[in-house]
Amino acid sequence: MQRIQDYLVVAVAALSLIFTAACDDTAATNDGGAGGAAAGGAVGMGGASGAGGASGMGGMPSTGGMPADGGMSGAGGTPEGMGGDPGQGGEPACEPTSALAESAAGDLAPATRINSLEIPGNPDRSGELGCDIVEGSNNGTGLSGLLRLLMLDIGTLVTPDDDGDIQVVLLGHLDGWNAGETGDDASDVNLILYTGEPDGDGFTITPDSFVDNDRANGPKIQFPADTSCGRVATESGTFEFGVPVLDTGLNLGLTLSATTVKGSLRAEASGFSMQKSTINGYLTFESIVELLRGVKAACDSMDPPEFCDQAGMFLGGDPEPVARMLVLPILRGLDSKVNADGTVDGNCIDAAECNAVSVCLGFESVGASLTGYQDPTGE
Repeated sequence: MQRIQDYLVVAVAALSLIFTAACDDTAATNDGGAGGAAAGGAVGMGGASGAGGASGMGGMPSTGGMPADGGMSGAGGTPEGMGGDPGQGGEPACEPTSALAESAAGDLAPATRINSLEIPGNPDRSGELGCDIVEGSNNGTGLSGLLRLLMLDIGTLVTPDDDGDIQVVLLGHLDGWNAGETGDDASDVNLILYTGEPDGDGFTITPDSFVDNDRANGPKIQFPADTSCGRVATESGTFEFGVPVLDTGLNLGLTLSATTVKGSLRAEASGFSMQKSTINGYLTFESIVELLRGVKAACDSMDPPEFCDQAGMFLGGDPEPVARMLVLPILRGLDSKVNADGTVDGNCIDAAECNAVSVCLGFESVGASLTGYQDPTGE
């Protein structure tokens, strides 16, 4: 049973950036600012995690285990208005952030570290988190079935354990927001996402944050962003990242299409923080098939991972039937259609028309300091 779970972790759980980083648990750090997460069951947003050093807001409430499956959502989530309270009619209030402090400035500043994560378990929870997914879909809940199967709480990956260590360091940088500017003043801003490792009171950026592990090629994940009205709202783009396959040295490429990042924004002395924020995107069937092909390549390597002994029965032929029969039922099926022009339609009729699984991750973050880049040679 454990080996079957190992197979699912690589072939399916790799469908999120968090599982990607979890494949390598060498990144750990002490973080006295963030509160601890309750670990039992598949809790949401790190349980009762405090935002220490940030705004003083508590983490997103725990769902007390993964909620029961919901049906198809008639509404595509309830994203917040720009700067206003969610669900309030009329023109939302626009309140800019405070000016960014000099202490938060620098070449790799302002920065933030994700300290709370949740994948919604049903469409109602998606609405509470502010997931911005097309109408007529599962509202970003597809990965929750996988978490339930694996009995995994992703919130514990980014919150400190009892020793103050953090398994996975996920970082953000708002390039273009300068000291003395409010979010409304900033222009030509890009939100760049990195993985990192601890470095004293800050974090270094790891090479796998860049295309082909080469900083000269630019970051794998970045989006033009609007920081007005006390919020971050990115343009739609591609969310690409590599999934390292245990000890094989292989990386499996994975892509979320039509991805956006949205949430409340606050300037901090040590960077910026985000509250009630979401990553919203679509995992196409083609991307799932490509992932399975990557798993097959890993199992065909000279030194295949242990799970290949059990998974080999699934990987001998065409990966498309495997994706449809094994992977899609766990992800609650295809529920949306990504068009060639990057737009997305919900209410698609069947598998012949639908071509993607909607994905939403709720998160919060605290201010952080990026101290530089890790040497790609590891020296």
